[in-house]
Amino acid sequence: MANRSYTSNLFINIGHLCALKNIDRPLTFLRSHGFTHNTATQLISNQVKEINLAYIEKLCIIFNCTPNDLFDYKPTQPLGDNNHNPLTTLIKTQVPVNFNELVRNLPLDKLKEIEEEIRKRKS
Repeated sequence: MANRSYTSNLFINIGHLCALKNIDRPLTFLRSHGFTHNTATQLISNQVKEINLAYIEKLCIIFNCTPNDLFDYKPTQPLGDNNHNPLTTLIKTQVPVNFNELVRNLPLDKLKEIEEEIRKRKS
């Protein structure tokens, strides 16, 4: 029988993904992609205790990511000898970049170079 008092250190980090994708209204974004208000709110506020595999697939599709990109791992205690645990690859330490701020003061020729590079990588 499962230990019902166990609190998971694994969670879905929609806020991180929305910041990376420059989505400033996550609730509206999730609702526009078919999530109910309640489910979207739970996802955004990290209150999801269980999740249907279909939701994971749907999130991966709308964010164009993998399940590893969806999940974050925040251990509540130092890992010590356990730092080789594969879950540590899910720890997100980097703050998402605000691309609007990065490009705001770039000269137009540099923006054109960036646009061309993005187009190359998309194909």
